[in-house]
Formats: sequence, structure tokens, C-alpha cells
Amino acid sequence: VLTRSGAKNDSGVLYFHLSPEECFFAAGFHRPDPDELARLRAAAARSPKAFRAMTAKLKSAGLSLSAEEKLKRAPRGYEAIDDHTVGAAIRLKSMVCLRPVAEAAILSPALVDAFCAFARDALPLLNWGWDALADRR
Repeated sequence: VLTRSGAKNDSGVLYFHLSPEECFFAAGFHRPDPDELARLRAAAARSPKAFRAMTAKLKSAGLSLSAEEKLKRAPRGYEAIDDHTVGAAIRLKSMVCLRPVAEAAILSPALVDAFCAFARDALPLLNWGWDALADRR
């Protein structure tokens, strides 16, 4: 886990997972505390254009927000959002993107380059989230 301050519990992380079952890179805001999740959701709802721009940058890099953990319906106060991209994100419990690591890359010097490329590709999500968390509205 890499964070801006180096503290493990910082919001907004770059993560490298290596196990016999799977290997992947991840970035974003995994299971943020309720206050942080509320601020991320509010930022997406308040500025859907900025949120869509961030997700478009992710998409152009072959990334998207993971929908593995999501609510069945929008949380209270967000039911009326009709923007599909924002509405889907509001239901997420985490705002993260993932990229699988090819088995051949694991034992290769190219692994570091692949991780750096992923970090650059995921930076729009991290910057958006850090800005959202800094906004105390």
C-alpha cells in the first residue's frame, strides 16, 4: 500500500496485490469511513460534470470504478439523481479501480513500469477523491 503521507490508513491509496490466486494493482478509496464516503458521494452529486470527466479519463486508460461492493439502491438523499454515471457511483461502498497483472510481468523488471503506468492512469480518481475529501461542504 502506498499513500501520500506513508501512513497506512490515509485515504486514497495505490495498492499492489500479489498472491498465488491473483495479482492486481488497485487505486482509490477502499471502504472509506462513513464521513469520507458521504463526502465522496456528495462531491459526485454536486459536480457531476467533474465526476464524469474523471471517469472518462479512467475509461480512456482502460480503467473503471469497480462495482463489486454496492448498495441495492441509492442512499437516502440521492434517490433523485438521474445521471447514470453518478447514480451508479453513489451506490458504491468503495471508489476504486483495478488492473490485473499478467503472470509474465510478475517476475519481470517490467513490473515496476507497469505499476507506474497504472499509477498515472489512476491519478484522476485519486486527485478527484482527495479534492472531494478536502471540501468540507
